[in-house]
Amino acid sequence: MVSSAVIDDVIGIMMLGILAALVTGEGYGAGVLTTIVLAILFLVVVLTAGKRVLVWVFQESHKAHTHEMPYSVALICGLLCALAANEAGLHFAIGAFIAGLILGDSIRSDRSLYDSLSDLAFGFFVTLFFAYIGLLFPPSLAGVPLVFFAVLVAVSFASKIVGGFIGSFRTLQNPRKALVVGFGLVPRGEVALVVAKVSLTAGIISISLFSAVTLMVVITVFAAPFLMVRGFTWLRGD
Repeated sequence: MVSSAVIDDVIGIMMLGILAALVTGEGYGAGVLTTIVLAILFLVVVLTAGKRVLVWVFQESHKAHTHEMPYSVALICGLLCALAANEAGLHFAIGAFIAGLILGDSIRSDRSLYDSLSDLAFGFFVTLFFAYIGLLFPPSLAGVPLVFFAVLVAVSFASKIVGGFIGSFRTLQNPRKALVVGFGLVPRGEVALVVAKVSLTAGIISISLFSAVTLMVVITVFAAPFLMVRGFTWLRGD
């Protein structure tokens, strides 16, 4: 389920790169192909040579025998990858996300380091991001037809559940387990909000549509735990 969620986020990040090109006016016609090629090239370079360099630097940082050195190196690697993605014409979030994928296993093996970075991320960066989203969000869906909003929410649930089911059924060979995977993919998190925010800032979508997307994200996040409980109840019934 975690792997499926990661792949889902990678696809979302790739779409964010294309959207960023559209925002800068370079994503039309041949520009779309250029953006896709750059995104693929960036991923290939970072996940091959870049991965070796990042992992080596992070492992070397432990030779200092201090908690602060790996902590600082992990942050610097994330920021440098974000900068590299931006220089490649992609969004900052793409580089930061890839850095997290590369160093994830190494960081999780050190519980103290993992907890420290999580506290910084969720206590500071994520807090600021959601505070900013809240500032952009008007407490109204005026201008967005109720039917459209209902369809948006329905599609957001159906696409994740059906996609997760189809993608995992061949491996799991169990419809209930495959359905639980779909339930686990339901939450629309920070990637959807980043895409919506970039679109709003660029004038691609209206503030009303941004509000609808934000509410959709909130609904999926709150609904997911209930769906997961129901799904695991079904599994225990097997």
